[in-house]
Amino acid sequence: MARWPLLSPEQRQAAWQGLQRGGAFINEQLARREGITTGDRLTMAVPGGIKTVTVAGIYPDYGNPRGELVLTTAQVQQWFGVPPEAMGIVLAPGARAGPPRRQLSERFNVTVQDQRAVKQTATTIFERTFAITRALNALTLAVAALALLATLLAQAGALRRRLATIQAFGVSRHRLLAVQLAQLAGLALTTGLLAIPLGIAITACLVWGINVAAFGWRLPLHLFPGEMAVTLMMAVLVALLAEEENS
Repeated sequence: MARWPLLSPEQRQAAWQGLQRGGAFINEQLARREGITTGDRLTMAVPGGIKTVTVAGIYPDYGNPRGELVLTTAQVQQWFGVPPEAMGIVLAPGARAGPPRRQLSERFNVTVQDQRAVKQTATTIFERTFAITRALNALTLAVAALALLATLLAQAGALRRRLATIQAFGVSRHRLLAVQLAQLAGLALTTGLLAIPLGIAITACLVWGINVAAFGWRLPLHLFPGEMAVTLMMAVLVALLAEEENS
């Protein structure tokens, strides 16, 4: 209950109370496709008649193309006559799953699966999958840094001729170098500060607009200030490195 995701987490307690009173949860796909909101009433055909339920909550269901509805076990048994095929046991925090698992298996001759072990295995596989993504991100950042360095080095000849003219008027070499370093670092920093909001805006359009229109569900948008700061620092360092090569 505490970990079940809802699109309106501030209404979690009211949503669960509504479900226990005979309401229903629906997934985001069904809500967006049919224009349903919390508090609306749904009418559905069940064996032996028509039943009406109130939507108590809407939950995200990433990757599922179908609309789905969640009812309590008592409602499912009463309306559809389907006996429960599985049961869940919630252990107290810190309790070991081994002893009750063995006792249930020996007494009832059933298969008992530790959900924590399943979750841990799934999380490990998920992290391994995204390790490739992180490696590709690092490679992309390195390629971008090399491209920026090559561009700045290609402009070294024209820049050196302009600086030679200024140096002929009596400006010291150290002062020219300091000014040029400040210009390149400021340009790289300004470009990065402009690019980050643009990238966030494009991502927001993809996540909140295109993804919803194409699939009917919306992914959460998370920002990573640490990675943004590393990208800005790398841009400034590359610009300074290029200036050192030019000098």
